[in-house]
Amino acid sequence: MAKKNTADKSVLDNVKILSATITSNEPTQGDSKQRTINLQGGFSECNINESIFSDTVKVSYIFVESAAFDDTGAITVKEDLPINTTEDFEINIKDDNGNVLQMNLNVNEHTTISETANNATILLKCVSEEFLTNEVVVVRSGYSGEISKSIESILKNTMKSKKNFVMKKNEKSQKLRFNGNNNKPFYTINWASKRDTPDKNKPVGGFLLFETTNSKGGQFNYVSIDSLFTQESKKKFIYNENPTIPEGFNGKILDVGLSDSTKSALQRLRSGAYITKTVTFDPSNKKYVEEFHLHNPDLKDIAAKRLPTFNKKFQKPTATTYILKDTGVLPEGNTKEQIQNSEKQNFSETDIANQARARYNQIQSHMITVTISGDFTLHAGDCIYVDSASFKSIDRPNTFVGGKYLIIDLCHHLSSKGCFTKMNLSRDSSGRKAQFTRVLSPIEEQTGTGDDAFFFTTL
Repeated sequence: MAKKNTADKSVLDNVKILSATITSNEPTQGDSKQRTINLQGGFSECNINESIFSDTVKVSYIFVESAAFDDTGAITVKEDLPINTTEDFEINIKDDNGNVLQMNLNVNEHTTISETANNATILLKCVSEEFLTNEVVVVRSGYSGEISKSIESILKNTMKSKKNFVMKKNEKSQKLRFNGNNNKPFYTINWASKRDTPDKNKPVGGFLLFETTNSKGGQFNYVSIDSLFTQESKKKFIYNENPTIPEGFNGKILDVGLSDSTKSALQRLRSGAYITKTVTFDPSNKKYVEEFHLHNPDLKDIAAKRLPTFNKKFQKPTATTYILKDTGVLPEGNTKEQIQNSEKQNFSETDIANQARARYNQIQSHMITVTISGDFTLHAGDCIYVDSASFKSIDRPNTFVGGKYLIIDLCHHLSSKGCFTKMNLSRDSSGRKAQFTRVLSPIEEQTGTGDDAFFFTTL
């Protein structure tokens, strides 16, 4: 049975700004307490941004300022707070399904968009506390053991983050010994994550660290690239011209477009997404080696059916990595064990880092942008299933565009026009991979006829 679509009727009344408070950096005159002003009443627009390529979340909040009142009388943000940047900003939002997002942020920028004699429209660009902490601390310690444990230690002990550090269940992290060298925390974290792999015997290379929102202030996710594409789809959405949602789908796609993030042929070649060359030199034995690498992950580890096929004229190494091997550098254990390990390489740069480079660049092989009604349960790093009718036949699904996609980044947009979630979706391959229920024709959807149990297999 098809159900009536209410997804496109995204009304702000169903989404509640529970609170939006900003706290001054300066104590109130004659009082040691810092003044807090609630910006909820003047709300105009809010955008919440997450990305798997961004260490932290970012939020923009627009409000109309006029005189408000507290126990001291009339107050305004610009005159009585005032805003100097770095102020604490806390926002709580609840959607019509009861999902709550709670964020503790800091003001990074503020801009007066417009101003009259009676009010002003102000834009606050807010960031996570860790975004600014990254600028005031450095990593001094040395680390050994699992890379995931080292990264968690940097977040918890160096950056003093209180947010949860989350890894996927049963996902493994490899061991690496390294020093912080007084580098910034996120630089060190991203450097180490590229050297991690969930399988040492079959290097697939590359982890990502990124923040997502939740009801408890957010969390940091540490996930391997390959596991992003092999996870199950969280929800299923359909794009068609009918006002109904077929059985088995969670909602409708309101708009589809090509993403600006899709990489051109030139960008793919320069990045070494498919064929690379490594030049290594080992100072311990003065050995010089040149190797070529064809980066083809297992078909079971990709999102769709096949990898893109390049013209044979351009199937040559397009990026070269130069590596100085670290044989005998920072061996683990006591003196005897260090001597025994003095001829071992600390990290297999050729296998892991080179493959990681390719997988990072394969992520954005095929991208689309979709907009749905506001859904706070979706986050960057989730997979969703997208379906649309074929241009050849409306009762058949599109075998090129349809299938599983990874949410690269998203923006939850709230304004007087409604609440919407806009997502850049990507996959490392093309073609429909799995079986799925066929798309019903308009007549079948309107009349409730048609065989929902019919399945097809793509060739």
